[in-house]
Amino acid sequence: MNQNQTPQTVEPGKSHDSLLRIPALVVRVLGYMIYAYLVVVEVVLALAFTLQLLGANPTSEFVRWIYRSSDRAMNPFRGIFEPIQLGTSRQAVPAVFDTSFLFAMVIYGIVCIAVHMGVTWLGDRIHRMDRDRSRQARLDAYADSADTYPVQRPDLMGGATPTSDPSPTEVL
Repeated sequence: MNQNQTPQTVEPGKSHDSLLRIPALVVRVLGYMIYAYLVVVEVVLALAFTLQLLGANPTSEFVRWIYRSSDRAMNPFRGIFEPIQLGTSRQAVPAVFDTSFLFAMVIYGIVCIAVHMGVTWLGDRIHRMDRDRSRQARLDAYADSADTYPVQRPDLMGGATPTSDPSPTEVL
């Protein structure tokens, strides 16, 4: 090895951190996508519940779209509770208090909170890895500068003292 070459060493923490950081970022992005989907599902379920409760006209395009959009999210919850008939609207459309919608909204809300907590935890973990890496880089830079300090200032490390400085014990 030449004297100009420095040995290449791999810091033990960096390779492990970079291997953890990529999956953590991917999971964080997926978590945000799932969280956004769940928020949209909550809004659609709330609209469908409100439209059924108020006896909205099912022939309207918007109402049909909301009902179609909520069908997939409601599939696991259909039949858990019996819908309560409240009467009919002016257009002879039944107004329904469907507690299955409320139950689905509660369950999806719990899932939203769990996903949000997971994404927050991953974000904190990524931030902590970045902070530790930055702190280690600062400590390494400080250690490197401390190693080169005696070479830059030999007078402070027991080398020759300058002749122009008087000794503190000299009497004038």
